[in-house]
Amino acid sequence: DAADTGGQAVRMLDIPAPVHDAAYNGVANSVLWFVHHLLYATPLEPAFDAEFARQWAGYETYNAAFADALAEEAADGAAVLVQDYHLALVPAMLRERRPDLRIGHFSHTPWAPPDYYRILPDDVAADVLRGVLGADRAGFLTDRWARAFADCCVDVLGAEVATGGDGRTRVTYAGRTTTLGVHALGADGDFLRERSRRPDVAERRQQLRAQIGGG
Repeated sequence: DAADTGGQAVRMLDIPAPVHDAAYNGVANSVLWFVHHLLYATPLEPAFDAEFARQWAGYETYNAAFADALAEEAADGAAVLVQDYHLALVPAMLRERRPDLRIGHFSHTPWAPPDYYRILPDDVAADVLRGVLGADRAGFLTDRWARAFADCCVDVLGAEVATGGDGRTRVTYAGRTTTLGVHALGADGDFLRERSRRPDVAERRQQLRAQIGGG
């Protein structure tokens, strides 16, 4: 119903439950999330076994389903923004299907530095990077994470990275160039200042001061 979507057309994808589970829970949230947040107890984990290989195949299928749908729905020369690590392979897949499109990808998480990112199997590490590099522009929340992505592209793919006179960093790989952007989350300063003056916040502030000391 357009009334529920702000007037935007929404297409739901009929992805089989086992594929969704393998991609979303098995790879995206149980592997990529942990890698990008540096959460593994590396002397003990992770283990990339036959079960992970099965999950990775599901992740590829899952991403291909989104790429297929976008290729069918997008108008000629349209701009497409792909969101987050769950769909890291989509930009490259969509580029193959619809080279006319302007494609962006935005990462809403950190990006691991090369020494930690290489925890991933070599082929997976490369495929994720190549996937994002299918975009014309790749966005990150901080400069640190954008630099980490660029460093991974150099370390894993042998890509070329350069910063132009406009201050923008560009990654060139396999004949294509992707521009990196940094777009931090905004905060409503007026709301935060007003909220900080409410009684419940003042009460909690007093509790914290009692716990840690200080005026």
